[in-house]
Amino acid sequence: MKSLRRERNRARSKSQIMTKGGIYDYQIEPVELSTLAQLIDLTPPKQLPFLLDALLTKKELVDIVRRIIIAQMILKDATYEDILKDIHVARNTIALVNHSLFEYDGILKQTLARLMSPNDKYKHWVMSSAERQIFNRIRKGK
Repeated sequence: MKSLRRERNRARSKSQIMTKGGIYDYQIEPVELSTLAQLIDLTPPKQLPFLLDALLTKKELVDIVRRIIIAQMILKDATYEDILKDIHVARNTIALVNHSLFEYDGILKQTLARLMSPNDKYKHWVMSSAERQIFNRIRKGK
């Protein structure tokens, strides 16, 4: 098992702190990522929220959901200002999500486009007012 957080040399200057992302490197082995995908695939859809709750903290889960929502908004041609107003995230987060839509042959973009397609068996997921309220409470830490 090689997936872990490794401590590396401390950043020596302010610019290194800003560009290096702290003092840790994260490494995930493909085999372990594949195990996670298999675990999710084997979980019945009704049990998936419980599995994710067991594996992730509330903040990690909210971060993932928030990035998916941002990606969907970008694919629907929302402006940065619209996303900032609706989701209340930093411009850097929006830029990172926008960049991730085109990484790895655009797999995130392709998958979300399928999810959002009216011709596909999947329906576009839109946050209801109750879901938005829960999302906002979790975001605020309540």
